[in-house]
Amino acid sequence: MLIRDATNLLDIWRSQVKLIYVAGPLFNTHERWYLDRIAEALEAAGYRTFLPQRDAGLVKPSSYEERYRIFHADIEALKACDLCVALLTGSDHDSGTTIFG
Repeated sequence: MLIRDATNLLDIWRSQVKLIYVAGPLFNTHERWYLDRIAEALEAAGYRTFLPQRDAGLVKPSSYEERYRIFHADIEALKACDLCVALLTGSDHDSGTTIFG
């Protein structure tokens, strides 16, 4: 396929990206709110996203089975995604987020 311009290249790239994993710290409401906005922007641009707190759940003091389910849902989403967008803030990036890079 001949690529005629940057728009054509972007269209080709978009057609290849089916799922984007949105990674970032989930420690407080503000961080989760920010990740929600990132997912919304990507979805408004036509992408499907996996947002851990929305699609797998948050790890709270819960049963082993629930933590296991959330962990494996995240891992399966990472395996299935075509791209990972990570929110890296501050001078000390969240270790749980940077592991994805």
